[in-house]
Amino acid sequence: MTIVPERSRKVNAAPGICAVALCLALGPPALSAPGVPSVDELMAHLARAAGREPASYHETVVFTVGSLEGMRRTARRRADVHTVVDEGPFHTESGSVGGVTWRQNENGETVVDRPQSDRARVDAMTTTVERAPPPYAGYVLATLDAAGYGTKLFVDATTWRVVQRDVVTRGGTTTTF
Repeated sequence: MTIVPERSRKVNAAPGICAVALCLALGPPALSAPGVPSVDELMAHLARAAGREPASYHETVVFTVGSLEGMRRTARRRADVHTVVDEGPFHTESGSVGGVTWRQNENGETVVDRPQSDRARVDAMTTTVERAPPPYAGYVLATLDAAGYGTKLFVDATTWRVVQRDVVTRGGTTTTF
């Protein structure tokens, strides 16, 4: 039987105590399921797959909402953007010119948007990554508030491109492919 002096036990315990103290100071590690990338890793993959956005472009998206068909046309030139949305008989526009944001409603009334007050309450959002359900071979990047409202991006694990976007609101879920 070996007797270890009290002093030796304290010295041998010091590295373990330091490791525990360091872990407590740094906080809990980011946990993810085995085989699922972290939020930062997935965001980096998405950024690399998307590449740089061109300085100028025109985009047209055709969509269906219930029984209404519509089209969204967006033109961007550097920091300025102009979006026109025709949804059935409804026509709206919005954009930003020289850093000033504006919108036009269905009645043709145009409003210049003011920046939000610093006192405005912003709901806390949580971003998570999980494996996508079949038929997708990839991941779901969900950014949701406490009530479960927000966005879900379905990301293909091979190309790292978004293949489906769900916007979850109180009024329902809008899915874009």
